[in-house]
Amino acid sequence: MGFKATLLLIIVFFAFTSSITAQPGCSTMNFNPFDNYFYGDVDFVIYGSAIDSEDLKDWVKFKGGNTYFSESRTKIKVEVSEQLKGQINEKQIEIYIGWDCRGQVGGTAIYKLKKAFIGNNPVWVADQVSYPMNDYSDKGREEILAKVKSDLATNNEHNLSGVVVEKFGDELSYTAADEIQRKLGYHPKNFRPLTGITIEAKRESDGKIFRTNADNQGTFKFTDLAYGNYQIYPVLNKGYERIGVYPNAPPRYQQRYDTVEVRKDWANARFIFKIQQVGNIKGKIENIPLDFANYAIKIWRIDDEGEYTNESSFSSSIYPVSINKTNSIIEFNFPSFSVGKYALAISDLRGTIYFPGVGEKGTAKTFEVKKGETTDVSFKIP
Repeated sequence: MGFKATLLLIIVFFAFTSSITAQPGCSTMNFNPFDNYFYGDVDFVIYGSAIDSEDLKDWVKFKGGNTYFSESRTKIKVEVSEQLKGQINEKQIEIYIGWDCRGQVGGTAIYKLKKAFIGNNPVWVADQVSYPMNDYSDKGREEILAKVKSDLATNNEHNLSGVVVEKFGDELSYTAADEIQRKLGYHPKNFRPLTGITIEAKRESDGKIFRTNADNQGTFKFTDLAYGNYQIYPVLNKGYERIGVYPNAPPRYQQRYDTVEVRKDWANARFIFKIQQVGNIKGKIENIPLDFANYAIKIWRIDDEGEYTNESSFSSSIYPVSINKTNSIIEFNFPSFSVGKYALAISDLRGTIYFPGVGEKGTAKTFEVKKGETTDVSFKIP
């Protein structure tokens, strides 16, 4: 299936799923209330249920109020169950929700509200809406509301906190109803705390570095950082790499730090650094035909059932630093593959040759990638 066709299917899928989600929400402005989410940028935070929804015929434009978005085509009526910040006199209020929003009757959520204007008339605008509270158990909702209240009580502390966890199994598929994964940001069935890791916060204005260490639960915290922009990152020893960093890819995909701005109205942030054990793959392939062009080196992870999964394809045109062709020899060097069992092949329009130089997948050999080590996968084409 081509890239455009795949992209179209993804768009159709999300359009369909958003239309049936039983909650008022914004696909681009949902937030996870289990996170250390900062509420200092709004004057009102409520918990309530959508009891009516209206799709407006035309785009409504706002002015004032310093909202994140400037237009809306959806207006919902919310019955206020609990006021978490600010005081609203009405038991029911009408709220405009922003771009790509669909308000569904029956959904419950936490709303971050601001005042805006349509002409000279004041209106409520929900800049951000929590993930559907309907997804949580009664206990989960109680924990969330307690967490939000705690965050509201500490808005002026200017904290950067987080957790460092190490992957030890295949990551579970995410489901919206999985409270454990949503609460922690990872699942303990395949991630465990990584202790003793140093976390650095580098201030971009002057390069000054602040440090803290992860405790025995993998958690860390910076307090009372001065206002400014910071780069936050774990300091990793050989054999470890952040998940989501792609050392073999072009430079724009190799960023190993997160950025955050500490300022008066947005000071708390929570980071989840997922770490994996990694090793390197290198080798050379000999007897390459002189007219060999537009080729790719492919690497598969082998699962517990011996199946080829998670194909990584490195074409000669995109990865010239990692792949070098000289006459009849191709040399390659790929850092930071997660530890495990793999298979490798080289292919062009004429076909595929698998390590150690065979034309059939069934006769190919696998190899191990070990923590902090480099595995040599060299072979000759017959």
